[in-house]
Amino acid sequence: MFFLIKGMRAGAFLLTFFVVNALGTSLYATTIEESEAYVEQHCGEKIDLAVLLKMTPAKFSKNVCSQHYLFLAANEFKMKMIDLCRQSGGEGKCVVILKREHLEDFVKEILDKTERKHYSHIGQMSDIVRGRFNLDNFRQVEKTVELIEQYTKTNKWIRIIEVIYPRSPILDLHTHTYSNTVFGYPRFHVVMESEKGLDFEWQVGTKNSTEILETPGVPLPQGIKLPRDFHTDLHDIDYRVLRAFASKKANSTIVTKLKINEYLDEEAATLGEAAVQGNEYNTKAKLVSLHKKAGTILNSLIQEKGLPFVQRLFGEVEEDQCSIPSVGSEMND
Repeated sequence: MFFLIKGMRAGAFLLTFFVVNALGTSLYATTIEESEAYVEQHCGEKIDLAVLLKMTPAKFSKNVCSQHYLFLAANEFKMKMIDLCRQSGGEGKCVVILKREHLEDFVKEILDKTERKHYSHIGQMSDIVRGRFNLDNFRQVEKTVELIEQYTKTNKWIRIIEVIYPRSPILDLHTHTYSNTVFGYPRFHVVMESEKGLDFEWQVGTKNSTEILETPGVPLPQGIKLPRDFHTDLHDIDYRVLRAFASKKANSTIVTKLKINEYLDEEAATLGEAAVQGNEYNTKAKLVSLHKKAGTILNSLIQEKGLPFVQRLFGEVEEDQCSIPSVGSEMND
């Protein structure tokens, strides 16, 4: 049996995906179990996961059996991390997902990210499987990180590689006092590695941080079409469009004119303040303001650079897609 996911009910993880291999052969599977059956029937001797993770993206893109192996192994890992969530007291406040939940999107996202980040092999991705805790306040965030660290001391199948501290709020871990300057991204990232070499990334932050980043509602300019998996939330609009545009020196004149950096600083400050204040922060009112400002900047950007240019910032769109807002994502990058 190849990466059999023990105790998994078929109905809970019903999947529909469509894969085309290098020869153009269509492979269709509706459940995890059928995907396992395909591997047993068509893939011969299994590929060791450690070897698979050392594959180049180019080789992985052409090897359908490797795509199935990784997808099934990632689902098995996902179930273990759901158990960690329960043992850390986070049940009901955390979510664990694959990079994408359907095999076609799962493979595409891995290949897209390895290309974007110039990774030499698949295993360099730390978030093929990932999870997030959405907690009430920053004290709970700190406590949960401590509980995750304790879990790894008694469960030797996984270890912590790195704990990336939040850029905001600025917290003195000894005195437990916060700086008045609260700019940046207010989540811990806990990067872990399993005994089989597959990495996992926990994002541990407050619930209102997620609401600010992932609530859809930025008004799109007329004519803009959203690519699949692109959302009208601040994460996608700000990080994938506005920050990308503002980061290029050639755009500095327009960035200054439209006050894009001032807007992005306001968003960063909002994230920091919300994390510090927790449930007491008026997230909804601030979010309405940020959405409106982002929409205004997008319209102004079209006036400066034209619709085709701004559409390219959003990315390519399939022919059957419409220019309508997309719903919020379950978990962003």
